[in-house]
Amino acid sequence: QESKGLEFDDVLLYNFFSDSPAEDLWRAVSSYSGEDIAAYYADATVAASGVQKFDWESPLLTETRHLDFSSDQHKILETELKMLYTAITRARVNIFIAETDTESSRPMFNYFQRRCVVDVVSKDNNSEEEGLSGVRVFGAMNTVEDWRNRGEYYLRSAEGERQVGCLRLAAKCFDKAGEPKRRDYALAFLSFTEIEEQDPAKLRGKHGVELKEKLYSITEQLLEARDVGFLNKAALCLLRTGEQEEYTSQLFELYARLCYTQRICDEEGNAILPLAQSVHEKKYFSYAAKLFAKCSEQRGVKFDLALDAFRNFVCADMYDDAAELITSGALPIQDNTSFQKLYQLCIAASPMDPTSSFRKDFKQRADKCQCIITAVKQVASRL
Repeated sequence: QESKGLEFDDVLLYNFFSDSPAEDLWRAVSSYSGEDIAAYYADATVAASGVQKFDWESPLLTETRHLDFSSDQHKILETELKMLYTAITRARVNIFIAETDTESSRPMFNYFQRRCVVDVVSKDNNSEEEGLSGVRVFGAMNTVEDWRNRGEYYLRSAEGERQVGCLRLAAKCFDKAGEPKRRDYALAFLSFTEIEEQDPAKLRGKHGVELKEKLYSITEQLLEARDVGFLNKAALCLLRTGEQEEYTSQLFELYARLCYTQRICDEEGNAILPLAQSVHEKKYFSYAAKLFAKCSEQRGVKFDLALDAFRNFVCADMYDDAAELITSGALPIQDNTSFQKLYQLCIAASPMDPTSSFRKDFKQRADKCQCIITAVKQVASRL
């Protein structure tokens, strides 16, 4: 019941029938005949769907004692069938059914085999094709394109708790597709996720030097992919070194801008405007802003770096932080030239630029933008 609404690539049912409270009531499944399935597929509403092959008279199956189904007497079986349906429909690729009691599971196993929807394996089989080692991990995929598409799917799905597993599967799929570079990029991403889980204190000493070298190598490999999906990973990897922070902030901003541009453009390259930044884009704009501000402070308050920080703060919709740069002097505006650069950023930008939504707020004097408007006015009056 807790799994309803969830989906997984693989689902394992262990002793579902062996431990079922329905016990030998599963024998009622044997009352479903070849005529029943033929009549089912004759229905026009289902004629074009499902697996429509079946082998009801297979001589390889061991028959079970017949039991007629009764809706009044077999309520527990109805409940168990609903649970079985829920479990099976959670799987995107494979469902594995393992049973220790062959008698309890035989009625449903016979049914599945007659419907030709399962591959049967046994630990007792000696041949590699028929034994456990012959089980397909990825489902039925026959073409290079199938393997490539599945690899890209796992790569897109590599988030949260599933990240490591998805990356390993992506690498295997790309290997099957004959794309070693794509495989290596997935493995580089995997190496980074494993490093990310390590204690930052390990970046010190001899081990730290080796780890930094590995981080730089992974960053280089991810950048070589020329894939927007790897750009933020490369930036995060470089950030982990604690070095090259200005370059890292540029990577964060570039990634956020590319994501924004991809999202606002249709397949023909036409812009769909106006469109505000997504939560994901704002997150990386904020990373860039904070790093630019840090670099500026470390170098004795540099105007260009501080202006980069301001630009990214407004893209991240962090107007208070942007205004604080001005009022605190972290964005040093000491003459008309520097003021004009700031003012032009506030009023002039391409409609496709991520700052366009901020520019609209600034021109319309939106309430949330008043902190920046006030800060700019104070600087203007001082000059």
